[in-house]
Amino acid sequence: MHHRRYANTGAPYWRARVGQNPACAYAEALSYTHEWPARYFEADFTGADILVIFDDPANEYRVLIDDLAPITLAQPGAPEVAVKGLKDGSHHIRLKKMTESAWIIGSFDGFYLPKRAQGGAAKPRLRQIEFIGDSGMTGYGIRSASRTCTQDKVRLLSDTQIGYPALLAKALDANYQLNAISGRGMIRSYGGTNAQDDKTYAYPNILPDVGAGVDDLSQHRKTEDRNP
Repeated sequence: MHHRRYANTGAPYWRARVGQNPACAYAEALSYTHEWPARYFEADFTGADILVIFDDPANEYRVLIDDLAPITLAQPGAPEVAVKGLKDGSHHIRLKKMTESAWIIGSFDGFYLPKRAQGGAAKPRLRQIEFIGDSGMTGYGIRSASRTCTQDKVRLLSDTQIGYPALLAKALDANYQLNAISGRGMIRSYGGTNAQDDKTYAYPNILPDVGAGVDDLSQHRKTEDRNP
């Protein structure tokens, strides 16, 4: 099992098994790489300490352990985030990606535990949901108090975890993945961008439950738009 030493003390920590939604790539048996929004990772473990390892300078994350207050990590970069002083016994940890960053790939490098602690992937859920959509699903700028924001503020004030896909999955106790990019519609995109893009190739053999998104209906259709 892969291990590393905690930078502050030199103490060895061993990697725990991780449960994750399927839209993340598992790179070199060490890192989960992702760019889609609303990604999350879970594990069950015993012990009083756990390390959370990142390589992501762009996104905000939230760490939830049991019913304790959430820990917010804004644009963590590549740190070793240690959570210490937990009660002895069994715990559940969930790491949630809050923001959207379609233009940059982030990496989560795993949960690590002290040598004598035990860890394993969280119990799988019976329901699995895939959401495909646009800004309305990503929590685009949802924490902003103003309708006028810079692009960077929009990114920092987005919150995928209070968008309706995350809320619905929580209500149904389901695992889920969200395939959405702000500005990209199901049929046409905001402002008529990518008008020549025929999206029917992506899901030719399924009959989804469709609700047209904000971007599809936001502006008039351009004459060069290939989609009806």
